[in-house]
Amino acid sequence: MKRFKRAISVLVAAATAFSLLIPAGAQAQKRDCYPIVFVAGIGGYGESEAMNKIFPVWGMMAGSVAKYLNSQGYEAGTASVGPFSGSWDRACELYAHITGSRVDYGAAHAAEHSHARYGLDYAKPLVPDWGTQRKIHLVAHSFGGATIRLLAQLCAEGSAAERAATPKAELSPLFSGKLGGNIVSITTVAAPHNGTTALLPGVKGVVLNLVEFGLYCVSALNVLVPFVAMLYPFHLDARQINEHVTVLSVAQGIIRTEAGTDHARYDLAVDGAAELNESLSIQKDIYYFSWAGNKTRKGLTGGRVAKPLAFTEQQKAVIRLLCEGLSQQGIAEKLGLKVTGVKSHLQLIYKKLDVSVGVEAVIKIKELNLLD
Repeated sequence: MKRFKRAISVLVAAATAFSLLIPAGAQAQKRDCYPIVFVAGIGGYGESEAMNKIFPVWGMMAGSVAKYLNSQGYEAGTASVGPFSGSWDRACELYAHITGSRVDYGAAHAAEHSHARYGLDYAKPLVPDWGTQRKIHLVAHSFGGATIRLLAQLCAEGSAAERAATPKAELSPLFSGKLGGNIVSITTVAAPHNGTTALLPGVKGVVLNLVEFGLYCVSALNVLVPFVAMLYPFHLDARQINEHVTVLSVAQGIIRTEAGTDHARYDLAVDGAAELNESLSIQKDIYYFSWAGNKTRKGLTGGRVAKPLAFTEQQKAVIRLLCEGLSQQGIAEKLGLKVTGVKSHLQLIYKKLDVSVGVEAVIKIKELNLLD
């Protein structure tokens, strides 16, 4: 976990170094770097959520990365946006949290997607006095990448549709197109800029289907059980899912949302991501950094192929005995290990193979010829 903190510090250092290149007049208020705002991806949360105090997304078991950076003299915070909302809604929520205002999803957007125009009221700004004299660095993980790229687009160019549908006195500054120059850098970590093939019907698999089912259950609990919403809110108010608190109305609200295009799953799919990318442009006054994950290598005949799975000698021994049909107790006796040690090895093996039970592991091991 210390490595994770160091890695994040390197990312931030790379981004903030460029603030030194900005003319002195633009940094009149402070000599040190601008504030850093972290934005989580799917399932994530920020400092407004109680869950963040228990298990911070940015830092996890090692503790809060934002707190660590603050202790090192930086100014950093973690934004609170809908963990499973679409990129537009998340961008609007991010703007509201940074500025300490009520979320305005836009009159045109709300009408098109049949949800409320206004959402949560963020009483405390994440970055007080955010503006051209007090810019920000944005750092995002996974789907947070789409969130911050869209925020940058809206800041620079606003939304013509919202300007046309909204009286000038009611228009959110986010849609005005007059907030350009307020962002120094955008850094993304493992962000699926072009979508993910994991959501394709032929690729999705049992595990992701179970995860989706679990999310629907937690969504329902968010509405039906106040404690869950306090601990880990899904920001469902704008969806009007909690308008009539019954199991049926919650189910209907979720189905209604999923049937449209204004949710994370659509924006994460390959087609949805392509549609979003067409609406985004590179802002010339922003430095862009993208740190990608890579689980493939160049094949001998061209193209990309999966990297070979790497196992320790102990794990290989466990795999051989597992394929011979031995139980955990039997494997432990053969290798002189405790049963708890065998369980730990199996958990790591299952994770590498992307399976959940021994039978699936044996089948995959034989399919991949891992014993040869």
